[in-house]
Amino acid sequence: MGKPFKSELSFINETYDWAKSVELKMTSAEMAVFVGAPTFVVGSGGSFSACHMLSVLQQDRGIHSKPVTPLELHYASNAIRNSNIVFLSASGKNSDILFAYNTAIKHDPLSVLGICMKTQSKLSQIASRHPISKIFEFESPAGKDGFLATNSLVAYFTLLSRFFGHSLRAGTLGPTEAILDKILKFVSQLDPDFTMLVLYAGWTQPVAIDIESKFTEAGLGNVLFSDFRNFGHGRHNWLDKKKRQSAIVALVTPEETELAKKTLSLVPEKIPKLILSSEYSSALSSIDILIQSFYLAAAVGDKTGIDPGRPGVPGYGSKLYNLRYQSIVGNAKKDYNSINAILRKSGKPFFGDLSKNERQFWQAKLNNFKKKINSERFGAVILDYDGTLCSQEQRRKLPSAEVVQLINSFIRRGFIVGIVTGRGKSIRTNLLECLDNEFIDNVIIGYYNGAVIAPVTDSSQPNINIEPKGPLKEIYEMLKTSDFPDMSLDISLRPWQLTIEDNSQAQWEMVKSRIIEFINKFDYNDIRIMESGHSIDIIIKSEASKLNIIAHCVEKCRTRGVSERFVCIGDKGKFPGNDYELLASEYSLSVDEVSSDPDTCWNLADFGNRGVSAFLQYLNSAIFTESYFNLSI
Repeated sequence: MGKPFKSELSFINETYDWAKSVELKMTSAEMAVFVGAPTFVVGSGGSFSACHMLSVLQQDRGIHSKPVTPLELHYASNAIRNSNIVFLSASGKNSDILFAYNTAIKHDPLSVLGICMKTQSKLSQIASRHPISKIFEFESPAGKDGFLATNSLVAYFTLLSRFFGHSLRAGTLGPTEAILDKILKFVSQLDPDFTMLVLYAGWTQPVAIDIESKFTEAGLGNVLFSDFRNFGHGRHNWLDKKKRQSAIVALVTPEETELAKKTLSLVPEKIPKLILSSEYSSALSSIDILIQSFYLAAAVGDKTGIDPGRPGVPGYGSKLYNLRYQSIVGNAKKDYNSINAILRKSGKPFFGDLSKNERQFWQAKLNNFKKKINSERFGAVILDYDGTLCSQEQRRKLPSAEVVQLINSFIRRGFIVGIVTGRGKSIRTNLLECLDNEFIDNVIIGYYNGAVIAPVTDSSQPNINIEPKGPLKEIYEMLKTSDFPDMSLDISLRPWQLTIEDNSQAQWEMVKSRIIEFINKFDYNDIRIMESGHSIDIIIKSEASKLNIIAHCVEKCRTRGVSERFVCIGDKGKFPGNDYELLASEYSLSVDEVSSDPDTCWNLADFGNRGVSAFLQYLNSAIFTESYFNLSI
């Protein structure tokens, strides 16, 4: 089983060169998974070293990040809801990582991202069923690792560093002849029953984790690890009590040079010491020292007669690796869809926070709402556009074929579709291009958050050649001349609305806060600031409301002879989201954020469904009659 370890080392620089240059297809919104919220980074075995590397990269950017194994994620499930989850798996097929993915998706995380070193992985196939997931797959030229993670780790360390914009050195990495000589001399001094204490700090922590992993998994020797200062809090006593068997490996970047020097000078000279150092700083130092550590493992393998790439696996080892433990620890029969719906409404981080009375209250409200919305007879559906009919990443394109087909199925039957959005004529252009022209008269648009309502066939609307209302022009001029550092703002002025977008997206939360604080300083009376996933709309309250579209849709239903009841669907139902007012209607569903109102604006989507996927789930449940349709959610 496995490959000769030294043959794997021969591919290291080829892998590094490949990982430095391979295309990274990641949008700013996907990058926000890495930098936008607390993160659990999940992996097993050798990939766990890469999890630590990602966590160090995130922490360097000010993000709380915790590496966990799949079983640790299971026991941290109450914290999943308010976190991003990143999965690192070389093969994307082992039972542990698949169990962890299912654990995460059931607990409604903010987002899920996977990175695999194999294309068309099992993890990718499962993730494709859940739109909140995104998987990046790569195919390293070195192919599958042997028994230990080697080339996949170099690829991970390099790719993850690139995700965070770290500069990487051209040419080759790895130990010089002088370093190899130091490694061989150190190994020659090791006791047959040695214990190696690995000291690290900062960027070298992932390498320390990996050394312990390799030496333990291949049976090369005992490894303990500690940061340089925790070593001084009692761990030095191991050296005193086990002098003959002990040795030290110090992992040193330029930042730790003096600390390492002073620490090692206090350790008895007779204890063997090896310093693996790098002239580089930050992420590149991790990659450099990681590769050096591989040669330490190879040298110890030569001394012990164990090839780290194929050390031999006992029969019980294979059984342990393939143990299906989900039925042991994860077999609780829970209605995760109901739990998630209640948690979204209650604002509690996990179900255990709810008292018995609270659980009963919310469960009764959920049951009543489901019964009510599934029994009503509707003739119209009123929809938000961005975040509901199209994802934020696809908002510059037409709605998907599945969305178009579904809307056409309603309008062809004579039912009314209202679409109310912060956009202008671009929506009309898009809908005319993709919807069934024979029945498109059944579509009504509310432009600029309902400031202008017109049939999609009315080419005269919206008329933007009029003077902007209220203080919009004044706010526009102030924003254009104000100093907002590191912001790439796109500001559009229309008669009823001022729209502000940040083209960087990854910094959107920070940008949004600055803009809102800036505008609120002036205490304008007739404006409302509305937030969406990608923009801020400043509207004139007396002119614009998404509710304005309702009367037009009801009148159209009356003309068509169908039920005058309507259901509203949007994504930003939580105040001050731009669907808050619309989704306060009696029959309303959110595909993402909900209000705290217990009687409406529920998110009933299955776990793993959000945005467009949730919209499709809702309306695909429709059961049609001649004059109305029911939902069955």
